[in-house]
Amino acid sequence: MTSQYRLKLVAVFGVLICTSPAIAAAGAFQSLSFNDAVAKASKEKKFIFIDFYTTWCAPCKMMDRDTFPAANVQKWLSEKSIALKIDAEREFALADKYRVDSYPTLLFLNPDGTEFDRIAGYVTPDDFMKFARGVEKGETSVDRMRKEMGSQINNPLMRMQLASALAGRGDYAEALTEYLWCFDNGIKNDRDFADIRNSYLIMELMNLAQFHAPTIKALADRAGAAESRLRSGHGTNADVDDLVLLNRLIDAPSRTMGTYDALVKSGADASIVKAFEPHLFDMRIASKRYGNIVAAEDIEKDIAKRLKDLSGKSSALTAIFSSDDSQRMAVRKAEAFERLMGYYQAYVGLSDHARASELADKILKVDNNPNTLNGLAWSAYLSGKATQVNVDQAEEALKPSNGASIDVLDTLVRVLDQMGRTDEAIARCKMALTNTEIEMEKRILRACLNDFGASDAS
Repeated sequence: MTSQYRLKLVAVFGVLICTSPAIAAAGAFQSLSFNDAVAKASKEKKFIFIDFYTTWCAPCKMMDRDTFPAANVQKWLSEKSIALKIDAEREFALADKYRVDSYPTLLFLNPDGTEFDRIAGYVTPDDFMKFARGVEKGETSVDRMRKEMGSQINNPLMRMQLASALAGRGDYAEALTEYLWCFDNGIKNDRDFADIRNSYLIMELMNLAQFHAPTIKALADRAGAAESRLRSGHGTNADVDDLVLLNRLIDAPSRTMGTYDALVKSGADASIVKAFEPHLFDMRIASKRYGNIVAAEDIEKDIAKRLKDLSGKSSALTAIFSSDDSQRMAVRKAEAFERLMGYYQAYVGLSDHARASELADKILKVDNNPNTLNGLAWSAYLSGKATQVNVDQAEEALKPSNGASIDVLDTLVRVLDQMGRTDEAIARCKMALTNTEIEMEKRILRACLNDFGASDAS
């Protein structure tokens, strides 16, 4: 991740969703290589259907439980397709070829292997069959969505779904147009769209940016416009929120801090200055203004509150699919984790080793697990002043996986490199490369080697 705020989200949720591997190919799914599936589909004049999943993907598991076992889905897959289940992290080259960047991704291919249509995300058996019947009739999801939209042209949810479908099939410019309409006009047409705009829509835009460079410029332009309105005295609280969000996405958090400083200095409207307050902690972390963070009068009180939230009994990502109380607790725990990691980063960044050690001990007392240890080590790395203590944290976090956790290893080698122990970091990367067959892990390790100025040993 490029963002300063990379706190390894898997550290918060990982242990809760990696509960079991995806079900083995069974029923309608066939144990064939991709090339053999293409040959068989061509011979039998059938579609090729691929369920791209990962072992940690909760919606993938839900589809294995609810959608694929349905009798009508099994019948269609058996009669109309050559169906495959493919772990996207083990067959990365194939996933990369078809631009698979979210899970599950369900592909409907022509017999020659060219893409006809796709579904991104969880779908019910009925929705799956709606897609499948469209494929039979030669109708893509984009065709159907445009028909269904009809007079609801100003419905942001429908426009967002259309954009996702367009992006999935590679129509990036058209997808960007739709996404930006949702960003600019969604709330005007549906007030309830606000939460989706600032979460799922933003994630979709950042996914698009990986394939379509103009996306970043479009976001930067909107950040610039919000900043101009604020500096000219014509901005609103919504402009503050957009400025913070967009500058974070385009990796320009210092511009947000600069705008805030300028507004305070110029005596801007008090309500506008106050609108920055919920964002100030993250802004100061991003700008490494650690002194402002630790000087806060209520810091000890806030740390105590966050520790209490972190010690809550439920932290499962699956809480999102259960009770409201569990969901709220999961959100509080995630927020507490991020804030406490920020405080730890500030103490390490100020070389206040005594307070950093005291805070780490308190955090581990209520949430001692490899993910927390990894988060502490990574936070120290972000400060730019990691020490042997953080090497030890990462090493301890590696033990349960017998050194195989690439996420933790990525932290460890970057901490080592930051401390000037680059040769040791390179050796660890090269050793891990020889021990993994997973393409995604190889990419992470090669990225580390590249950052350390070393060649790929594979």
